Amino acid sequence: MPQKQKRQPAALFALLAVLAFTVVTAGSGATPTAWQAHAVLAIGVFPLILAAMSYFTPVLTRSGAPHAFVTMMPPLALAAGVLAILGLTHRPVLLAIAAPLGLFASLALLLWMHRRGRKAIGGAHPGLVWYEAALGCLALGLLAVAGALAFPEHGTALKRLHLHLNLLGFVGLTAIGTLQVLLPTAGGYQDPAAAGRLHADIKFAASGTVLTALGAAWSPALAWAGLGLWLLPVARLIRAALKQRRRIIGWHGAAVALAGALIGFALALLSGALHAAGVLAPRQSIALFFIAFLFPLVTGAASYLLPLWLLPGAGPDEQARRRRRLAWGGGARTLILLGSGVLAAAGVGWAVFAAAAVLALFLLQLLLVVRD
Repeated sequence: MPQKQKRQPAALFALLAVLAFTVVTAGSGATPTAWQAHAVLAIGVFPLILAAMSYFTPVLTRSGAPHAFVTMMPPLALAAGVLAILGLTHRPVLLAIAAPLGLFASLALLLWMHRRGRKAIGGAHPGLVWYEAALGCLALGLLAVAGALAFPEHGTALKRLHLHLNLLGFVGLTAIGTLQVLLPTAGGYQDPAAAGRLHADIKFAASGTVLTALGAAWSPALAWAGLGLWLLPVARLIRAALKQRRRIIGWHGAAVALAGALIGFALALLSGALHAAGVLAPRQSIALFFIAFLFPLVTGAASYLLPLWLLPGAGPDEQARRRRRLAWGGGARTLILLGSGVLAAAGVGWAVFAAAAVLALFLLQLLLVVRD
């Protein structure tokens, strides 16, 4: 008899991420505090991305499932995230433990990923390089934390470096690299140019990330240059998606949420430019990044991928049925999140509660599908 396929750990981390988003958003004002922002990133996003990378890397390299050591990296990332929150809220010494743990998890996954890519027959899919670059940015960001602890006189600059390497580097590179393939898959259309864009655009996205991070820390002029470079791959992906807008846009669906996340990322880049010009405060830009980009991204990706992660051995009809249940209201949810993100960045306090409400509804949808 064939062996029963196991549920993917990424399913659990997706649930945890939406729960963290909902709780933090409901308890925050117009802009998140430092520990709330870290709760979203370190508890919600960090382990989820590592789990998703562990799932997608065998696909991108046409290789077997990850071994047990690799599957322990997302839980280790979660432990590092919890320690980071406790360090920010109670005992700062815990930050000195959290950073090395997170660094170990990211570098271990990066090394495994690189080895899989080198051994891939015919070469790995170009999306793998985006994941490697994302983990490299994460590692540099965590080293910046260690630097801030060791050299407090440079703490402000190094914290800004850490923040931008995490947001644009780790999250941004992972997201845009994944959307190139996941958006057409969720929309049910072919995008033969996606691999070419991934291959050509990584240099703009990676260099844009580094320049923006350095600019945020030391020179606003560099930040402007970096954001300009980042807009090139985003604009090319938006143009490709617009050609398929009839398959994407609607009141329900995972694709519309993913397309909304793409728009949210473009808005976040523009808010970064406004921040570099002194128009927006850092927390206002972070609120826009979270609500208008990150939340539609995760809800859209979970709408499509969670049935596959929960029931890897189920037939396509059963998975499609659960996807329809999760994707219900995707268009309206995305519109509310985009609008809430813009309003929150403008300082409208009640906007975050609208975002929290739609996240709570989606969390209920997730729990009902998991229980089914």
